[in-house]
This record gives sequence, structure tokens and C-alpha cells, in this order.
Amino acid sequence: MLFENTNIGIATFNEESTEIMYWHCSTIIGSILPGASFMDQAQNLSRHAGTMKPLPKWVQQGSIIGIVNGQDYVDEKYKKMKDLGLPMVGIWM
Repeated sequence: MLFENTNIGIATFNEESTEIMYWHCSTIIGSILPGASFMDQAQNLSRHAGTMKPLPKWVQQGSIIGIVNGQDYVDEKYKKMKDLGLPMVGIWM
């Protein structure tokens, strides 16, 4: 089951084909995604929700660095990484 609600809920499916659902809302929205294996279910989920577009090639040509603590700190760390020859394609501040 793929539930589309954002409310808190619990769904239990056991070997006896008994379904127990507790939801904090009056309506549950969802889809049943059948499949004999996890791969089948993953493929059905992809057909239902879509797949992510491929990342651009440039993201594989170096590191994307996350740095915080102010511009001077970022500049200092960026210079140090560049001096060490670290391939970088982006900085996330």
C-alpha cells in the first residue's frame, strides 16, 4: 500500500490476510501496488510516482562541499581545499 495521507496512521498486514488500520483522519487515500518481489513493487512504485531525472554530469566531476560559519570561514576552508587539489564543483553555504 502506498498511502498519500500526511496524517499519522498505522497499517498492519499479517500472514492471515487481516488488515488493521488506525488513522487520525476521516478519509484514507492510497494505492495498492502489487508485486511478487521487492523489485516488482519498486517498479510499480516508479510507474506510479515517477522517477528522478538523471543528475547533470558536472556533479560527478568533483565534490559539492557544505560549509557554514560565515563568509571568512568559508573562504578560508575553500582556499585550503583548493590548495590541496580537492576537485570541487560546488559549495553549499
